[in-house]
Amino acid sequence: MVHILSECQSPGQEVIWQLTKTLWQKCNLFWFQTTIGLILASPSAVFLTTDGYKKLGNDRLFRILMTKSAQLI
Repeated sequence: MVHILSECQSPGQEVIWQLTKTLWQKCNLFWFQTTIGLILASPSAVFLTTDGYKKLGNDRLFRILMTKSAQLI
């Protein structure tokens, strides 16, 4: 599973993660290296402002992007 989701260089997997990264970066957000840990932990990700408040939109977008991308692969 690790190889399929994050290490394999097959065209389909690589395209999906590249599109996911591009969409995430359009929101001016930092992209993390795709690892199995990141994929599995994505539903519990929390993004905070500099004041410590949750960025609910970023949380939701990240959760949707990561889980749906993993599902497509």
